[in-house]
Amino acid sequence: LSVLLRTLPRRSIFDNDIMRALPLLILLLIVPAHGDDAACDECKVHWPGSTCIRGRCRCPPDTLRVTSYSYQWVCLAVKDIITGEIGPPLTCPFPEGAGYKVVYRNSSATSPVFCDSKQSPAGCPRGYECIRSLGFIGSSDGICCPDRDTQCNQPIFDHSEDAESLPRFGYDGASCVPFQWNPQRPSTNSNNFRTREQCEHYCINYFK
Repeated sequence: LSVLLRTLPRRSIFDNDIMRALPLLILLLIVPAHGDDAACDECKVHWPGSTCIRGRCRCPPDTLRVTSYSYQWVCLAVKDIITGEIGPPLTCPFPEGAGYKVVYRNSSATSPVFCDSKQSPAGCPRGYECIRSLGFIGSSDGICCPDRDTQCNQPIFDHSEDAESLPRFGYDGASCVPFQWNPQRPSTNSNNFRTREQCEHYCINYFK
C-alpha cells in the first residue's frame, strides 16, 4: 500500500476520486493474499500435491488438469510411474502414472474406445466416462475411464509381498484401507489412491 501511495501524483484534479477509490484498492490488495481457504484445503484432498491460486486448484508438476464428469476435475500424469519417462497419451487419472492400464477397450481388448470429452459420459459404456487425452484434439479427443462409482466398487489388489511395491489406499466397501501396489503387476485397477484423505473424499464423503 505504501508503494501505491508513493506512486500517486502529488497534485491532480483527480485527487478526490483517488481518495474515494482507496478503500476498494486496499480491499483488492488484501483479499487475494488470503484467497479462498476452503477451496485451497479442498485442492490438497482432491488431488495430493496440487496447489491453490486464487481459489483455483492447480495440478502438481508433470500432470495436466482435465475436466471430469464424476470428479469435476482430475490430474492426468504425463510420466509413466514405471519408467519415469513420458507415458502413453491415452491414459486415465487412476492409478496415477499407470492409468493407461485401465483404459476401456473394445471386445478384442486391443484398441481403446475413443469418445468426445465435451459430451461425457456419452460415448462410453455404463460405469465409464470420457476423459480428454493428452495431446489429442477434435471430436474424438478422449478415452473411456472408470467413473467414480466403478472405481470405488473395484477390488483392492494388494502386492505387499513385492519389495518394489508402493503404499496406496483403497476403498473396501466400508472404509479406506492401506495396501501395497506394484505398478508393474498386471493386476491393477483404479481403486488406487495416494492418500487416505483422497480415498475418503472420492469413495466415502461423495456418497453421503
